[in-house]
Amino acid sequence: EEIVDGVVVIDLGGGVTDVTILQGGKVRYIASIPMGADAINRDIHSLTIPEKYVEDLKVGYGSAIAERAEDDIINFQLKHHSRVKSVLRRNLVNTIEARLMDIAELVARVVRESGHGQNIVHGYVLTGGSAAIDKIDQLFERETNRPCRVATTLNGIGSKPQDCEITPGKHAAAAIMAQAAKYSSSYVVESSPVQKAAVVPTEVEPTPVKPAEPKSVNPA
Repeated sequence: EEIVDGVVVIDLGGGVTDVTILQGGKVRYIASIPMGADAINRDIHSLTIPEKYVEDLKVGYGSAIAERAEDDIINFQLKHHSRVKSVLRRNLVNTIEARLMDIAELVARVVRESGHGQNIVHGYVLTGGSAAIDKIDQLFERETNRPCRVATTLNGIGSKPQDCEITPGKHAAAAIMAQAAKYSSSYVVESSPVQKAAVVPTEVEPTPVKPAEPKSVNPA
């Protein structure tokens, strides 16, 4: 229904942010913005945070709305060191919010200049790894003046849903795999992961082919 009525999918990747506008059951517009999660991570790294801890701090302690963040100190143990590193949560959140505002502004401009902005009935859906940042949907809603939400976690690709959880960070990869399977010669069947697994037909052993007898060749 959303793809028919109009929706924008925003995929927050590492180096780029992909914007896809769907309406009338078709993809109407695609654009890539050369700014993504890597820019946020570099900004956090500039707070003298070691690079290996940036992602955990961003998702685990960060937020997209600075005014609602707690004004406390985050302490974390450095691996293989006895030293404890500290960062003000307010500084962390201000850094995240500033860069996300830049991305949201660019997204709004892309949608506006696409000529399809007036057909977006269902607003924006955020996906990608950085969609896990707390209150990111509220920031995009504030900056774009359109309803926004984070894509939900999916289950069901495979026979054991508990083993194949698809988070927003894996949506693009899962979609590509599903699309590839749809058009490949592989046996693909859709089934409810809660009820039972797909029944795959038993492979038939190929009939052995007897190699042809070599022809004799008379020497010249």
